[in-house]
Amino acid sequence: MIEQQRDYVLRTVEERGIRLVRLWFTDVLGNLKSFAISPAEMENALNDGMSFDGSAIDGFSRVQESDVLALPDPNTFEVLPWVDPKGAEARVFCDIAKLDGTAFDGDPRQVLRRNLNNAHKLGFQFYVAPDIEYFYFDPPKVDSYNLSVTAKQFMAGLLRHAAEITAVTNQNINSYKRLVPGFEAPVHISWARNNRSGLIRVPIAKRNSDQATRIEYRSPDPACNPYLAFSVILAAGLRGIQEGYELPPEADSNLFEMGDDMLVKLGIEQLPQSLSDALRAMERSELVAEALGEHIFEWFLRNKRAEWRGYKTHISQYELNRYLRSL
Repeated sequence: MIEQQRDYVLRTVEERGIRLVRLWFTDVLGNLKSFAISPAEMENALNDGMSFDGSAIDGFSRVQESDVLALPDPNTFEVLPWVDPKGAEARVFCDIAKLDGTAFDGDPRQVLRRNLNNAHKLGFQFYVAPDIEYFYFDPPKVDSYNLSVTAKQFMAGLLRHAAEITAVTNQNINSYKRLVPGFEAPVHISWARNNRSGLIRVPIAKRNSDQATRIEYRSPDPACNPYLAFSVILAAGLRGIQEGYELPPEADSNLFEMGDDMLVKLGIEQLPQSLSDALRAMERSELVAEALGEHIFEWFLRNKRAEWRGYKTHISQYELNRYLRSL
């Protein structure tokens, strides 16, 4: 199958008169990176990969061990639709490898693949939607929510490890200006069916179709690196399955209207309220360290700690207006 796709790529490059092929990948924070090769280099790229200086990419290599390989995935090849048809260009997503061909620890795509392989070994498939929701499909077994035991354990894993993975799913300082009451974004670590104040939502299926049951993890925002966000979401859910976590009761009330005393009584905690809080939870997390691998885990924490330190010393217009308005 892979050979057929490689042949298709090479044939398309020739028949469509492709001028450049852009090799796409992301850095640790999810920023798209690329470099272009000529059609004549495409066959060699598919066979052996293309080397480049990884030290130029945030979170990749140190200068003294800089060279890495971009290995195009022929299944992701596509002719770009917005360029001049007389000089068409194409793109292909890449895995990043060491020069000996082994997986590179700093590649977010390899992180996701490793966590997907863990799920496959346990007999599971992981489905995600473009708007950063995840879907788990399984025939429901004796349950009013149409949720299987496995789905409940997956949800329980997400709830128990929510604080630990939030720095990855919400990686910017501004991410935490969304995770506040009033924006229909989750604040509390809870679940419900139609309650949008909770972290996990189980929408009521249309036409009461059991097979349409899904669960939504509602905290991630578009600033995240999806490779890493999906990895930690999957790892947290799988931990719930492997350890047999018990799903807490549904929180179907409006949590925004509850006082802190009532929330404590119900055992409902809040998501981290700032990037700094999220990083503290993450750096104590064995689960996130294992899911991301040592290279990305340590680099991510260093990078985001530096971002927080810069933010703490910045004087904003809000502060000037509030504290110096009488001058």
